Amino acid sequence: MIYTVTTEFVTFDKKGNSKNYPVGTKVNSKVYNILGAARQAKCKLSSTRIDYTLSEALAIGDLYLQNDNLQWVVDTYTKLYPTQPHSVDSIHAMVRQFMALDSEHPYDTQWVAKTVTIKAAQHLAPERFFASNEEAREYKLQLQAEDILKDLIG
Repeated sequence: MIYTVTTEFVTFDKKGNSKNYPVGTKVNSKVYNILGAARQAKCKLSSTRIDYTLSEALAIGDLYLQNDNLQWVVDTYTKLYPTQPHSVDSIHAMVRQFMALDSEHPYDTQWVAKTVTIKAAQHLAPERFFASNEEAREYKLQLQAEDILKDLIG
């Protein structure tokens, strides 16, 4: 886990050397765990990852099938589910995972879809979505090879 310093503090090693931790400094768990309670209180957990449930992934996937415009899906999802726990960036990433599996966006494979996204995609439209990240990348390579052959042949 990563913690963020909220109140500046200084630590000292066994040799007496000081290390300053200004506000905003990121501290990993190893460092955080060796800090005393008073210094730990000056840090907060930076992010708590909240995994998507299958029902959340299905809702996003359903919106994506209605309109595969990234911003539309994000905006609509946040309007329909105003109390959902995910950040806009997280929802954006989830939509990009659907795009990475989408046979109608074969060149958009840079995102790696998580298991829950793959399950949702296969449940919603198995004829449209690839069943794995590898299958999507293989299809992209096949299309690229076909494009190269077309260019060579003329």
